[in-house]
Amino acid sequence: MPFVAMQGIHCNLHTGQERQVLAGARHVSCTIEMINTAKQWDCAVIDEIQVRLPVQNVIMAYML
Repeated sequence: MPFVAMQGIHCNLHTGQERQVLAGARHVSCTIEMINTAKQWDCAVIDEIQVRLPVQNVIMAYML
C-alpha cells in the first residue's frame, strides 16, 4: 500500500499504461503526458528529470 494511502489520503493514478480511479480521491498522480491541462490545479509537482526544457518553455507549459 502506498504511503499516502496508509495516511488516509486517497489518490488517483493516471499513466499511459494504467488508470486507477478511487472513490472520493481528491489528488491525482500522473505522468506529465497524462495531465489534464483543461483543469486549473492548485498545486502541481513535476518529477520528470528527463523533461529538460528551456525555462521559457516550462513557463509556457504552465500557462496552458
